[in-house]
Amino acid sequence: MITEQQLEAFFADRSLLRVGERYFDLPTSSDFIEACIENDFAIIGIEGFEMVEGGIRPRMDLIADFSERDALTWSNLKDRANRSALAFRNAVTDHAVLLNFTVVNRTEWERSG
Repeated sequence: MITEQQLEAFFADRSLLRVGERYFDLPTSSDFIEACIENDFAIIGIEGFEMVEGGIRPRMDLIADFSERDALTWSNLKDRANRSALAFRNAVTDHAVLLNFTVVNRTEWERSG
């Protein structure tokens, strides 16, 4: 199992880092989701963005929150959130979109409850 910092480092050369946030193109987003599933992370949020002259602009139609506050177990939350994240990613067809993920591990989830 790896840490969130190691996960981000693994994708550093395949993503865009702006103001402390990491953005992934669609193919890399799929790989990132798979890496989260394999390493016991839950993707509890996704936001879509597009490149514009001089920066990145949010796509208000591409925002999702999978952070089920009433999830009784880590496994339940993780499985549902990651399935939802994968479905969200697969529904995005605009290849100009960049995705940003909110990720938690089991320890963070346990502390939040």
